[in-house]
Amino acid sequence: MGVIIINPYSQISGASPSPPSGLYSEDNVGNGTSNFGDSKVTLTDSIYGVQHDRALDGKPIEVRAGFTSTFEFNGQMTGTATSISWTVNTIDNFAGLVTGITPNTGTAINFAPVFSINPSGNPGDMAIFEVDFTAVNSAGSGNVVFDVVLILP
Repeated sequence: MGVIIINPYSQISGASPSPPSGLYSEDNVGNGTSNFGDSKVTLTDSIYGVQHDRALDGKPIEVRAGFTSTFEFNGQMTGTATSISWTVNTIDNFAGLVTGITPNTGTAINFAPVFSINPSGNPGDMAIFEVDFTAVNSAGSGNVVFDVVLILP
């Protein structure tokens, strides 16, 4: 007669997750890829209206004094996140060009900060911001930073 031994300490586990990676943004119509520099946003402002396929590549984006500019980020990644964070960080707000950002943080996969432009702004005023997108799970985190440069022509 044989003996069967069952180890009560054995564990059955599935594959462990990988950290989120390849973070990027698509615009509202699906443009954008995870290749470096190929993220896109939808920009809505009083100068050109709704603009899809807008890159945030460090080139200045024209704004109008006294109006707002809305940047719609649609976060994408490889893997699954258990938490998401978006943060707008001010690098330089020369002459107070931007008077407010609402919201300046977020926890959903999509994020749409509205930048309010100073009605007393002068031609040549600039502002530089970084929008930080971070995704986290039990295996780690992934991150990407977008540069937003605004200028009053």
